[in-house]
Amino acid sequence: MLFLADSQSDIIFQNLNKLKNDGYQMDFDIVKISHHGSNKNTSMKLLNLFDSKKYLISTDGKKNSHPNLEVIAKIIKKESKHTKEIIFNYEHPKLEPFQSSSLKEKYNYSIIVQNEIIIH
Repeated sequence: MLFLADSQSDIIFQNLNKLKNDGYQMDFDIVKISHHGSNKNTSMKLLNLFDSKKYLISTDGKKNSHPNLEVIAKIIKKESKHTKEIIFNYEHPKLEPFQSSSLKEKYNYSIIVQNEIIIH
């Protein structure tokens, strides 16, 4: 599990890249996206450094208009050997554009809204 808290993507990238170069695997069961899905805290460079089955974005969307649409799109577009599950703990109107079955099929992802996560 990788919990990114409110981290800045460049700092996390540097440190995870060091671990990767030391032989650590960068394949996680779940990644909690930084700062409630803020675009300033989530770069494509960072997302491409690791892989995951599940991406958690925790926010009710009332403050700072999180999650940013760009972050959801970055997760959807990133290459992965897994079907990506993007899990939210609240329903958001922002999720509507990403509920398209053709997009889900093309980019191999699902959108889930739930408050409990089961990891197998």
